[in-house]
Amino acid sequence: NFNQDQFEAKLVNAIRLTSQADVRPSILLSGGLDSSAIAAVLGSNDNKAFDTFSCFFKDASKKIDFQSHNLLTVGNLNETDLAKSVSKIFSLSYEDFELDYRIDLDEFSKLQYALGEPIAVTNALGLYLFGKKLKGKTKLSLSGTGSDELLGGYQDLYFKSGFEDYTIRKPEDFINGLSDY
Repeated sequence: NFNQDQFEAKLVNAIRLTSQADVRPSILLSGGLDSSAIAAVLGSNDNKAFDTFSCFFKDASKKIDFQSHNLLTVGNLNETDLAKSVSKIFSLSYEDFELDYRIDLDEFSKLQYALGEPIAVTNALGLYLFGKKLKGKTKLSLSGTGSDELLGGYQDLYFKSGFEDYTIRKPEDFINGLSDY
């Protein structure tokens, strides 16, 4: 059984414990629910000020036309306006960076080395390039990455009609979805 108060208490506790460090933590802020929840918890903490950082890929659109884009490939979206507004609400400093997704073989090899394994997640390149931009600005960053999976936020990605019929997508649906990458 889901208990909202218990969930909120555990979420706040997890965020506060994760942010404890001997260096000033920062937040990788997208403006979405997950990173905004982290900003809300840490932004309400009067003892510390937190820097927030966001990024976008070169040539990314600030608006998405869902008629011409697949759900798997809305990564071309620039959400920095959302991130900036969240940082303002909680009076947190904000900085964003433009990332160039075009990398050469040498940079790709460095990415593979940093991961220690073949690329297994779709945001690996973005996080790697973002991390390079953050070098010298922060040593500890909190991110909402992974909480969509935990909280079931990807039902439209994995299920054709949401949770009501549990129709699993076929592998070719995913392959076709990557066609505009």
